[in-house]
Amino acid sequence: MKRKVNKSKSFTTKQYIQATDVMISLVKIAKNVVEQANSILPQNRAHAILAIQRIGFNLRKETSKEGRTFEVFKQSRGKVSIRVKASNEFSLYHWRWSIDGINWVRLSDSTVASVIIAGFSRGTHVIFQSAQTKKTKGIPLLNAYNQDLNWSDGIGCSIIT
Repeated sequence: MKRKVNKSKSFTTKQYIQATDVMISLVKIAKNVVEQANSILPQNRAHAILAIQRIGFNLRKETSKEGRTFEVFKQSRGKVSIRVKASNEFSLYHWRWSIDGINWVRLSDSTVASVIIAGFSRGTHVIFQSAQTKKTKGIPLLNAYNQDLNWSDGIGCSIIT
């Protein structure tokens, strides 16, 4: 999408905030639609799926957790702040980013649900994903290749000034 004024492909800060507000509203609408479809048609899954898809929504992945939020909540000069919903169930939060959605750069794991990632060039479009490791009693068992992580859907943003 190009702006009419200067034909730049990146959002202004105001446009980014407006786009974020629209996405938050759409997520709330989607959740409401799913709840209504489940309450009206609990015994007919196929009919509920059709009702949801008719208004333009896709079904949530079976592995994703209801109520999980993952968002870019702040940007400044090559930095992006991202967060997931904090939970006492998780001991580690995992993060990664990509420019093309195919090749991923894994970031350091953290024990907190929000991080600031710095070093991006202005105008770069970046996709982020997160995953969480549940707390265990005793010594945790970790997969050497991180194949057991359930990565979230990607969220993207264009880096502003």
